[in-house]
Amino acid sequence: MHRVKILGLAVMAVLAVAAVVASASASAAMTLPEFVTKTSWTGTSGAGRLLQGTADEIKCSAGTNSGTMEASKKLGTLTITFTGCKSEKPITGAKCNSTGDASETILTAGSWHIVLQTGPKGEDIHLIWILLTPLTVKCSLFEFAIKGNVLGEITPANALTKKYSLKVALVSGKQEYTSFENDNGEQVAAKLESNGESATEESANNVMTTEQDTLIIN
Repeated sequence: MHRVKILGLAVMAVLAVAAVVASASASAAMTLPEFVTKTSWTGTSGAGRLLQGTADEIKCSAGTNSGTMEASKKLGTLTITFTGCKSEKPITGAKCNSTGDASETILTAGSWHIVLQTGPKGEDIHLIWILLTPLTVKCSLFEFAIKGNVLGEITPANALTKKYSLKVALVSGKQEYTSFENDNGEQVAAKLESNGESATEESANNVMTTEQDTLIIN
């Protein structure tokens, strides 16, 4: 009888531990944000630049952007066309273009997901995770083979509007946002590459105008 009691207590202890683990897993789960209305957008992009390590750099003066949204309102496709693109390093002033596009024009396409990161004060930071379709950019005698993904901050959230701002920034020479939290509460890294080396991207003053009023919720 004493052994039976000990066995019963052991089983209860195992069940209690399992309940705690399940509870912790549930609390770690995150609800990813979404737009409340399915809509498309068009907009403008400010000056941008791509850096491959510290050796090569391309700068573009402006651009346009457009995007679509899937039924889930959490993801979709986008296109950004940069214009006035020239190299800064290793050759200054060489005209750059993506394969098959006009001189000084770089066409970037891909898909996007709206995701979250937790800020230093525990606040939600809403990000767009841009997964680029691989492309090749030629600048005179050299070229960049670009692939990977990058994160940019989208604002505002929880406000009904047609105007959104998307910022892809560098801080102290590094990408401002390098990871996000998935719906399991796990960190997922974002990584951009050029010619097999780590690369960074900066694009300021990106304005997105949606066809319909919508807002970001989570």
